Formats: sequence, C-alpha cells, structure tokens
Amino acid sequence: MLAWVLRVDSILPTEAITLQRRLFFILFPMMFLPAVGVLLLDWQRGCEHLAMLESPGLERSTEAGLELARRVLAAEKSNVQRLARQAGADPSLSLPEGTRRRVWRWDPELGWVTTGGDKKALPDYLRGRTGPDLATAFRVPGPGIPRLAAGFPLPGDPTRYAVLEVPLDPQLAILLEDITQGSAGMRQLSFIYRKLLQSHLVLALMLLALFLLLLSLLLSHLIARSVARPLQQLVRGTQRVAAGDLDQRIEADAPAELGALVEAFNSMTTQLRAGRRELRKAERLAAWQGVARRLAHEIKNPLTPITLAMHRIKGRSEDATVHSCVGTVLEEAANLERLADEFSMYAKLPRPRPRDLRGDDLHRLLGEVARFYLERTHVICRWEGWPREFIWRVDPGQLRQVLGNLVKNGKEAMEGEGTLLFRLEEAAAPEGVPEQRSWMRLTIQDSGPGLADAGDAVFEPYHTSKPTGTGLGLAVSRRIIEENGGRLTAADTGGGAAFAIDLPVVGRSIH
Repeated sequence: MLAWVLRVDSILPTEAITLQRRLFFILFPMMFLPAVGVLLLDWQRGCEHLAMLESPGLERSTEAGLELARRVLAAEKSNVQRLARQAGADPSLSLPEGTRRRVWRWDPELGWVTTGGDKKALPDYLRGRTGPDLATAFRVPGPGIPRLAAGFPLPGDPTRYAVLEVPLDPQLAILLEDITQGSAGMRQLSFIYRKLLQSHLVLALMLLALFLLLLSLLLSHLIARSVARPLQQLVRGTQRVAAGDLDQRIEADAPAELGALVEAFNSMTTQLRAGRRELRKAERLAAWQGVARRLAHEIKNPLTPITLAMHRIKGRSEDATVHSCVGTVLEEAANLERLADEFSMYAKLPRPRPRDLRGDDLHRLLGEVARFYLERTHVICRWEGWPREFIWRVDPGQLRQVLGNLVKNGKEAMEGEGTLLFRLEEAAAPEGVPEQRSWMRLTIQDSGPGLADAGDAVFEPYHTSKPTGTGLGLAVSRRIIEENGGRLTAADTGGGAAFAIDLPVVGRSIH
C-alpha cells in the first residue's frame, strides 16, 4: 500500500503534492482497503448461504418429507375407501366418530340427485364427478374440520351410492399441509428466487461499497485537513516570523498534540514580541541615559563658578538693582542644578532594595504620601477594593517616590480641588509573561482634565504638559517600577487621568 502511495505521488506534479494531499493518499487506502476485504468476505458468505439452497441433502430431505406426506395421505384415503365399500355392503356398520353417511342417486341424464330427485341440496364436491369417480377417496373442500370422502354403490341398486365423509386428524392435517407448502416453497426458492436473491445481494453489497467509499473519502479528507492545515499555518507563520512579522498568530482547531504545538508557537511569538519591545525600550533608555548624563555634566560644570561669582558680586555691591539681578541669577542657577540632579537620577538610578510589602503596609505608605502632598488642599481621597492578604516584593523607598510623583501630578492636574481615587484589585499578567503568579494593580485616578497624549508617550523623557515641568518625573517612575519587576501604564478615562502600577504577588499573608 505504501508503494502504491509513493507511486501516486511520483505520478502527480511535485508542486501539486501538498501535505494534505499526501496524507489523503495515505489515509484513503488505509480506510477503504479493509472495507473492501470485509465486503469480499460478506460476498463469499452470502454465496455459501445461497449455495445451501442447492444442497443435495436439503433437496433429498424435502423430497423425503413430501413423499412421507403423500404416503400418509394415501393410507388415509385407502382407509376411507375401505370404509365406504363396507358401509355400502352393510348399512348397519359401525363408523368412526364424526363420520357423515349420505345416500345419493346417480341419474345419467340429471346427474347427482337426492333420493327424492332434488338437486338443490347437493354438496359442491359431487359436481363434476360420476358414480365410478366416488370409488377413489378425495379431499372435501371447504372450511371446518378437514375430511376425506369416498362412495360405493348400494347392493341391489347400482344407481344409489352411499358416500362417507370421514374426519381427518387435525394435527395430521396441519402437518401434511405444512409439509406440502414447505416443499413447494423450497422448490420455488431454489428454482425461481435464487437468482433474484443473488442479484439483491450483489446490489446491497455494491451500495454498501459505495457508501464505504464515500465515507472513506470524507474521513480521509477531514483527517488530512485537520492535521495538515495547522502544520501549513505553522510553516507560513514561521516564515513570517523569520521575515520579522512578530504579530503573527495562528488560530486553528487542531488535535491535542498539534494544538499544543500551535499554542507553543503563539506563546513564542508573544514572548518575541514582548522581548522586541523590551529591547527597543532598553535602546531608547540607554540613549536617553547618555543624553541625560551628558546634559547633567554640561550643566553642572559652569554652575559652580557662576554661583560663586554671583555671591561675590552680591557681597561687594550695595545696589538694590544688582542684588535683585543677582538673586534672579542664583534662583535660575538653583533650578538648573535641580534639573541637573534629575538628569543624573534618570541616568543612573540606585539599585532597588526590595522587601516584602503587604496590603496594610501599602495602605499606610500611600496614606502618608497623600497626607504630605494633599495637606491644605480641597482634594478628597477615595479608596476602593483593597485586599490586604497579598504580598509585593518591592523597594519601599522607591515606591514612595513613585507614589509621591503620581499623587503630586494628580493634585496639580486638579489644581488642588477634586477627587483622587485609590483602587487596588487583581490584574492579568502582562503580555509575554508566563501566568505562573497572580498580579495586583494599584490605580491612582484623578478627576482632572485627563491626558492630552495617552499611552507610552507620557513616559518619554522630557515629555511634559506643565510650564515648569522637566518631563522626567513619569520617565523615572516607570524605570523604578520596571526595575522592581512591574509595569506602569497610563490611560485617559474621560473623567481624568489614571495611572496603574502592576506588580506580581510573591505570597499571601495570613491574618
């Protein structure tokens, strides 16, 4: 069978032999050839059963049964004929129970008549018979108990016949009838119906073969397609991934093993996509860190002599105008020094020192930050959710810095009046991260005007919408959260800005 499949493959053009066709050419013979063997076996058995109708033993048994029935019936008829002769010679003869004795007269011109000359009461079995015909026993037709009849002329009057109707044993009559009908049926089956049965058997087997052929074609096609299609999609998907398209995802219903392969491919592309994003982010971060480091160096170098010179000028002059100008220069120098410090912090953040932080600890930490930044404002804090049994592993000092920046930004966006929402809830794992642990999300949402730029744009260095902002606060906050193993995202809710901190749960606390 395998050689036949390979021969078919060699006949067809190479470009036409897809994986699905190869599987089809392999599966179809494997399904249909056993069915053909079963059909041939059924045909052989059917022929054997039909051949039994011509068995010599069966024919002899049928003929023997029929001959036995003939002999039994002949014996009964002979007995009736004997009784008829005796009853004709001796009217006082004792007859078997149930026997009818009637006397009829035979007139050559009128036929059978009653002793009174009437023909109306004649039974049907006398019609068409002559007097000598009654000497041979015959079967009385009609319903009721089966009977045999025979007649014999009365002594001294040859025109008058005594006719006896002797009842036949009902069981014997039934057996004789069954044997006769069975023999006739076997003859009819053997000589007439055998070819008809054989043609019906051939037709039935042909229809069954056609059904099995169609079923084998359908099943072979379905199985080949269910196996080949996911593999073909995997091949095309792998080629696209190799070409750089990491957004490729396969959606296919496949058997268990192929389904696991498809899921592994989708997981691989997801991880590659996340890795490429992280690589691009790392490249941008390295570039911004280099720029920030250079800016901090270039800004700090001239600040020291400028500051010293301004202090000397201020000490040597008593002019108020000079003092005012020097104060302005010193204030701007302080702003530049603060900006340089932020550049330095962004260029090189201290390594996090994580420790376990429970839900109660986070609640207390966020409460302290809110009180510090929202004191003497008209901002209302609202808390939602807040499960307390989880444990984060994070640097508390760095987390305090991030929370302070987000709360301060929310206060400034609401201009000191509004509602600040703190919501803690479970979250899904980020894309590309195996879902081996659960995650918790802390959302800080203000009721301000919202974000002009949603998504990752707000976390780019030097991106700010505030006149006095440096554009580094959110960038530093995102770096801190990412170096602690989490992520920081932003969204515009239509009723304000929402910042979400996602961190993995490392354990559960027991109260």
